[in-house]
Parts: sequence; structure tokens; C-alpha cells
Amino acid sequence: MADSELQLVEQRIRSFPDFPTPGVVFRDISPVLKDPASFRAAIGLLARHLKATHGGRIDYIAG
Repeated sequence: MADSELQLVEQRIRSFPDFPTPGVVFRDISPVLKDPASFRAAIGLLARHLKATHGGRIDYIAG
């Protein structure tokens, strides 16, 4: 499930190379925030990552 969630989120993120300066890639996550399914997927991915790397000590993720 994580692979499909990651793919859903990645499909929504837009990239703008060389913005605002050469060598920088600006990543626009606003489409993820606008789409309820991709937003839920992003929160789920973040929660699982934090639980795996911080010993499961997460009480809430607000968003």
C-alpha cells in the first residue's frame, strides 16, 4: 500500500527546475494539499516514517 500511496503523492507534486535560481528545483506541494486522497496518503506516509524512525512515539499529526 505504501508504494501506491507514494506514487499518488509523487504524481501530484510539480517540479520547476532552476527556480528561483539556477540549480534549484522548486517542488510545489499545493496539489497534494488540495486533493483529499493524496493528502491522506502523504499524512499516512509521514506517520509511518516517523513511527519507524522515532520508536512509535507519535501522539498526533495535525494537518
